[in-house]
Amino acid sequence: MRQIKFRAWRDGVMCYYYDQWRFVHNGIYFEEKDCEDQSKIGEGKPILMQYTGLKDKNGKEIYEGDIVEYKENWLESESGIDERFIHEVSWEVESFVLKNHGLLSELRDLKNKIKVIGNIYENKDLLK
Repeated sequence: MRQIKFRAWRDGVMCYYYDQWRFVHNGIYFEEKDCEDQSKIGEGKPILMQYTGLKDKNGKEIYEGDIVEYKENWLESESGIDERFIHEVSWEVESFVLKNHGLLSELRDLKNKIKVIGNIYENKDLLK
């Protein structure tokens, strides 16, 4: 069973929420835990992103909204051609996916290749 965790983008600040959330009558209540700069957090509505339950090759947690890359060696030899793939992690229908690719759960064999290189709020230019 994977741990349910969230992070949120609000007012230009990324905050991480672990066990400090609960359901209340008008939605979900979060306590700020790990924010880059608490003083910059305003009253804006947070954009929530859920933890996928997977970590990248460096042990970094992968959340929806992350931008990941991996390289594939097509000739499977040292002299082969490495192709670099960059995708956004997203929740669609019933599972986490790499947009324009397959199900993230089917890519568990790539977890030693996948690397989080940013997210769609702070690093939009990586998807160009």
